[in-house]
Amino acid sequence: LHYVRNHLPVPEIDPNEYELEVSGPGVKTTTFTLNDLKTKFKKYEVVTALQCAGNRREDFHGKDGKNIFIGPHWVVGAISNAKWAGPRLRDVLAFCGLDVDGMALGTVNPPNIKHVQFEGTDEDETGLNYGVSIPIDKAVDALGDCILAYEMNGVELPRDHGYPVRALVPGHAGARNCKWLERIVLADETSQKPWHIA
Repeated sequence: LHYVRNHLPVPEIDPNEYELEVSGPGVKTTTFTLNDLKTKFKKYEVVTALQCAGNRREDFHGKDGKNIFIGPHWVVGAISNAKWAGPRLRDVLAFCGLDVDGMALGTVNPPNIKHVQFEGTDEDETGLNYGVSIPIDKAVDALGDCILAYEMNGVELPRDHGYPVRALVPGHAGARNCKWLERIVLADETSQKPWHIA
């Protein structure tokens, strides 16, 4: 069992048509298929817990004493552990031309690359896709365990958990582990999507 938290409807994605685009400064814009991610890169397994950033939202109250959040009113139940598998994010970025070792060591520090923005296939009623970001330091860290997961507990990633590919960012809130990943953008600013900046 693993908790499920989605901000938008679960998309239906044909694995044979799936594509992931990587772009931004420091990389050559590259598109990967699901098969590319499975065959061009070494598969890594990462065991980690995910926790919804909304845990304990029942404890947040306004000046009038009323709960100030809308959405699922988790108490402490939105935390689960699993074994995830897929290529390391740093390996994919290196394949696209980014000097991940130089950035991790601090010998290369491009001023226009501070964040990695993730965008999912899921979208709201206006056509806006879900999006969040993480610091570039986490993405290029050889010990950061960031992967592009296509397996969960030894089987194909379930639809509710981001099939066919999701970002897996240990140590960051569940919302930063973008499901149904379709775009990775290196940028000098955080994601400006409402799910990240609100």
